[in-house]
Amino acid sequence: MLNLTVDSLRSGRRVLSGNLELSVPRSEIHLLRGPNGCGKSLLFDVISGIHRDNGVVLAIDQQRPGGSTSHDRWQLGVRRLFQSPRLPDSLSLDALLERVRANTSVAPDWGKYLFDVYRAAGVSTVGTFGSLSFGQKRFAELVLTVSNGRAWLLDEPFAGFSATLRQSAIDLVNAAALRGAALLVTDHLNCDGAMRFDQIHDWVFPARERAENAPETGWSEMLETLGKTHSESNWTWSIPQLTIGERLVVRDGGFRLRAGEMLLLTGVNGSGKSTLLRALANLEQPWVGIRSQVKASAMIEDIFVSPQPPKLVGDISVVGNLGLMLRSQPARLLAAHRLLNAFGLGRVFRQPAEVLSGGESAIVAIIGAVLSPARVIILDEPFESLAPATRKATAGLLQAVLARGKCAIIATHEATSRELFQNETRVNLDQQNSITAKDFGSLTHSPSLN
Repeated sequence: MLNLTVDSLRSGRRVLSGNLELSVPRSEIHLLRGPNGCGKSLLFDVISGIHRDNGVVLAIDQQRPGGSTSHDRWQLGVRRLFQSPRLPDSLSLDALLERVRANTSVAPDWGKYLFDVYRAAGVSTVGTFGSLSFGQKRFAELVLTVSNGRAWLLDEPFAGFSATLRQSAIDLVNAAALRGAALLVTDHLNCDGAMRFDQIHDWVFPARERAENAPETGWSEMLETLGKTHSESNWTWSIPQLTIGERLVVRDGGFRLRAGEMLLLTGVNGSGKSTLLRALANLEQPWVGIRSQVKASAMIEDIFVSPQPPKLVGDISVVGNLGLMLRSQPARLLAAHRLLNAFGLGRVFRQPAEVLSGGESAIVAIIGAVLSPARVIILDEPFESLAPATRKATAGLLQAVLARGKCAIIATHEATSRELFQNETRVNLDQQNSITAKDFGSLTHSPSLN
């Protein structure tokens, strides 16, 4: 059993929680529920020994850890899944799977199950960790996390997955609980009730503080001081070919985006969404097995790219990061401060970015994208780590920015795109078939139009 007592949880001088007590019996899965930025991931950091806080007391099966380090917690049986992949890209998948095999040597049936689930999910067993997509990396780390231990802390274990891979993750977590471990989970994506939790623990806020509600409307007024992007903006992309390894992802494709238009890229994990986004922005690809031919009318200064997960500079402040995104233009920085306040994050403006939660980092990245001087914004899975109300609020902010003349290309999973957007053009990347010009629908662009 995992027993946890929180007298208080602090981030710097700020108190994030009130008194919180919870017990997770073996073979049960409990949900720790709270809004973005309330402190859930920080609490997991404390439990796993990454961050120290004397206000948090941990015991597993009535046994206290011998110290406060990560090694002490590991020896006690604590295992942790992070929101973003942590294994090095250079790690071979053979070495990763060998570690899973070693962890399950005393439980060969569990090891066989994990290998069967891994292969059935379609995650590669050859190459390096860096060759996997973001979602595939998370799934591989989930398999490794649950390969041994007594208490598992799973931080957003179902985020970043397509519907099929998400169901595989749900099945894996349920099977892990049946082995007798105690599981404590954070999850913003359980809106459809696909995952059944044995108990739900709501975050306890400190006195005089409460959860901030995500804003609903009023984005246009907040953006008014920035003026309108040139309405005649018109961008074209020609994609004769894009291949990943031996797979042809795009053949003779192309599209045109006008001011106010959005293109949504959907597809299962590993279908090539992130690769295509990088190619459209003319960015370097992460491994040599990718070959692309892309011609774009947009110059590099016209495009803003936010990858998955957002890449903030941890040791400088949030306002410093926004300054880089917004080219230090005062009017845009003032607008960014207003938007942060609207999301209840005004307090983080001058804090170092490294203290932000995954959801808070995502909000900062979206604010930077929509307020940037760039007229084309490219976002890779921008909604995955956000609470449901915040997802809808950020989608509304994006729509308001498009109405002012920008255009957007967004990679997301099909369920999320249907939840947030209705009429935008969707292109689904299929692992079996390459996409061509006709797949871009009304946005289809012929290179002869250049």
